[in-house]
Formats: sequence, structure tokens, C-alpha cells
Amino acid sequence: MDDKLERISKSLEDLKRQVMLIQQKMNQQDLMLMAIAKDLGSSDSKNLSDVIYKMDSYMSRDATEVTTMNKEVSEIRRMTTSIELMVKDVMKGMSVIYSSVDELEESLLPERETK
Repeated sequence: MDDKLERISKSLEDLKRQVMLIQQKMNQQDLMLMAIAKDLGSSDSKNLSDVIYKMDSYMSRDATEVTTMNKEVSEIRRMTTSIELMVKDVMKGMSVIYSSVDELEESLLPERETK
């Protein structure tokens, strides 16, 4: 019988230690939550949840804005590339025009060649 009482007593002591550890961990988490609430400017848990919800909303909105901006930047890059190609085509066309003007001047003004 003493053996059973001793085992029960040990079990109760183990249980007591485990409960104390759990309480310590809960106190640490409570302190951590209070510190987070203080950092976020919140005074109670309801206010903290509102602050966290607002932060999440802001982050979601910001992510949407970043996605929109990335799409716009891609469109601007595409347009820039297209404009660069058009400018190259215009430059080629102008080169042809200048060559043609030079040929025309040479044929219309033959004395220009002799000078």
C-alpha cells in the first residue's frame, strides 16, 4: 500500500511540475502578447485584434497595389520597346530619304559634283 501511495505522490508531484511549467509558459506568452500590443499601440485584446485586422487589410491592399504597379511597369516596358522599334524604322526611312535627296541633287545639279 505504501508503494501505491508513493507512486501516486510521485505522479502528483510530476503533475504539479508540469502545471507549473505550463503556467510559466502561459505567463511568458501573456507578457509577449502585452509587449506586442504595446508596440502596436493597443491597450486591450479586442483593440489588438482590430489593429492586426487593419494591418492585414493594409498589407493586402498594398500587395494589390504592387501587383497593379508591376502590370503597369510591364506595359510601359512593352510600349517603350515598341516605340524604340518605331524610331529605328523612322531612322531607316529617313536614311533612305536622305540618300534619295542626295541622288536627286546630284542628277539635278551636275555642276555641284565638279566643285
